[in-house]
Amino acid sequence: MRTFAPKKIAQTTSVPSKSLARDVLIQGWFLSQPHTGIGVYTIALTHHLARQNPKIQFHVLSPVVQAETALRENSPSNLHFVHIKPWTWIPHHGLQKALWELLQVPFKIGTNSKLRGAFFSPYPSPLFAAFLPKKIAPLVMTAHDTFLWDDPRYEGGFFKRIYHKLCLRAFQRATQRITISETTRKNLQKAPYHQAQVHVILNGKPSWKNTQINTQKNTLRSGQNAARKNLLYVGGFDARKQFEKLLDAFEKVAEQRPQWSLQVVGKLPSILAERVQTLQKRGLALEILGDRSDSQLKRDYEQAWVWVHASDAEGFNLPLLEAMSMGIPAVVSDRPIHHEISGETARFWEPSQSETFFAKLQELENPISYEAQQKAQMEVAARYSWANAAQTLIKILQS
Repeated sequence: MRTFAPKKIAQTTSVPSKSLARDVLIQGWFLSQPHTGIGVYTIALTHHLARQNPKIQFHVLSPVVQAETALRENSPSNLHFVHIKPWTWIPHHGLQKALWELLQVPFKIGTNSKLRGAFFSPYPSPLFAAFLPKKIAPLVMTAHDTFLWDDPRYEGGFFKRIYHKLCLRAFQRATQRITISETTRKNLQKAPYHQAQVHVILNGKPSWKNTQINTQKNTLRSGQNAARKNLLYVGGFDARKQFEKLLDAFEKVAEQRPQWSLQVVGKLPSILAERVQTLQKRGLALEILGDRSDSQLKRDYEQAWVWVHASDAEGFNLPLLEAMSMGIPAVVSDRPIHHEISGETARFWEPSQSETFFAKLQELENPISYEAQQKAQMEVAARYSWANAAQTLIKILQS
């Protein structure tokens, strides 16, 4: 199986910070959602930025005090939190978020003389879409994907469309633009974005995923002596995830291997609950685990035989990297982003052809094939690093 080395994104030594004579402000709305992709991205990069650059003061603008816990624990002295409470009297959560970004954050910066310097927004928010105060230049912003701008399934109503347009305008006006994969960078270079200069900073893996896999456990997991094999799904349930197509494929698997199970991590929406209940009543070993803590999720990965996914589009797919780093072979949809992130070490299937799913799983029943994919994936996963990502980001903030 061919392996691919992700593009090198930084040296492993610390980046000197003396040339950055300003503080750094970080938009921290997603601290309140630490298990989302953007939440993980915000927390990991902020932690490493502060650790690696002790002479720079980092100010995190946070909507909820309780959400700061993940960063406050063992935080360095140069990491500060600025609490900006959203207007909770507004009944709609999305509108609360939009007004927090458009009005409350700029007002806080304008009235607090300590908040000066470069501004890093870990996602495209409408923040400063209409104006760019000189005191926060440069503005560095990350776009994780382009779904909200070019996928009709995410268009939404009138106000949501306006919000998405403001987000795109803010991203286009940013001094420096970042994305998290080569796949997304190529999308941003096409019409209607035409963003020629976009930096790619690959994600890393959270520290608990650095677990060394027990060799004996690997042998038992890959061997054919275990009748029950757990397939694991970790992810969301919105349209592009194509979870129903994964269920279709699992039905085909159950016809051949009724003892195999599909374990699902995440909060299942009501629109899918009826379908899942029907399959369970038919005797399919389908288990909905719901939301999981880090320790529970780690255990889910350790008990899994194969990690599976059917998404038709991703900006990165952090759970895929989690599975790779935990030594769980991945069987994923045949999409460019999965080829990039896995370095061609995963097995690929076409969700519109559910029979191809079982065929890929059958290949992994061979212990030699299983362990070869396992080893190749772990080698690729080891090259992803939040420390390297933070070093590249600070260079961009300095430029």
